[in-house]
Amino acid sequence: VEPAWGPGSDDPGSLFRRRLGKKRTPQLHNFSAPMIGTADVFTCAAAFDPMAGGKPCMGPLKIFRSELLEGLQLNFYAKTPARPLRHLEDIRQLVIVRILIGVLQFRIISRYSSSHAPVQIDHSDSFREGCAVTSITVNADPRDWRNALACVVQEVRAVCDFGITQSEMNRYMDAMIKEAEKGVAESDAVPSEDHLNFIMTSDVFNHVVMTPEQSYVAFKEVMPHVTMDHVHTTAKWMLGFLGYFGQTTALPTTAIVVCTPTQVYEEHMQQWAPFHITEDEIVDVLLTVPDKTKLDALNQVDVPETLLDGHLERLIGANPVDALAAWRATSRKVDRDTGIVQMVLPNGAKVNYACTANESQGSMRVLVPGGRSADQLDEVGATTVGIRTLSESG
Repeated sequence: VEPAWGPGSDDPGSLFRRRLGKKRTPQLHNFSAPMIGTADVFTCAAAFDPMAGGKPCMGPLKIFRSELLEGLQLNFYAKTPARPLRHLEDIRQLVIVRILIGVLQFRIISRYSSSHAPVQIDHSDSFREGCAVTSITVNADPRDWRNALACVVQEVRAVCDFGITQSEMNRYMDAMIKEAEKGVAESDAVPSEDHLNFIMTSDVFNHVVMTPEQSYVAFKEVMPHVTMDHVHTTAKWMLGFLGYFGQTTALPTTAIVVCTPTQVYEEHMQQWAPFHITEDEIVDVLLTVPDKTKLDALNQVDVPETLLDGHLERLIGANPVDALAAWRATSRKVDRDTGIVQMVLPNGAKVNYACTANESQGSMRVLVPGGRSADQLDEVGATTVGIRTLSESG
């Protein structure tokens, strides 16, 4: 039987070998930077003199105001030529981009007391734009937008200046491998519409279409070849338009879009007050953000391999598998008609669950009393490290 998928197929309709005519209307893009590996020259930002009224080289900055908005949002965009995924080198570049997005997102979130991310970062091929777009969206309280924007710019610049730590890279590489393994296991449950969109997007950007199994093998093959130098170089290329904003060698932004409310509620005055923001104020904040030192930028928490080293052996004894199997056999009931399983936990709580192939992912919420008050005197901070370990485990 002739293979219908892969380079060995002679079928002209094969998804791998099919070539479609790309007769599309040419579009002129305002690129911020060329693709890595090309002979193009980076677009240089013109030097400017603020005292003489000069402004940094950048794309248009548009401010939209609406009385229906409550929060302020700043959107920074940079266009780059799309990089076709044809070789393992291209896959490695994709891995580095995902690592940078994950590390930067978590660094910014860790500076806030809540888990609500004040920033969304993305770098992906845009089907609509016909190119790759790097977007950084900052959501802030209108009364504190300067500090929120300064926080994001400071972390972006720190990544551009000093890169990331080896611990951060290892954690996110492990998380990406687990995600790829999950994609292979759940490939049969992905809707046909998602497969179709993936194939259409790949065709537009001339990507090689691969099955989840092939993607997983490719990811594992390129992981050992990702180095800290590659990550640092890519960070400057992808994030320099914001991290080095206003500097002579900075890459210009394609566009900056700001959405603001027309008024804010002043709690101390118990009344609404008009709110106004100007382009000069935004540019001034971007140019005056202080740099982080190398010590502060790379002072990240090293997540240990385990938090229970030696504790499990003392708690469960020498035969943990046999004891666990015996407990499950006596506390687990299965309803053959519905497939629902009921398990009685050691504390008497009953948990009902069912396995199904219709859902792409499962979710579970567990509430555990404790927090920092549960730290022992000789293990101060253990709870914080544990929470960070769970949040970064992929």
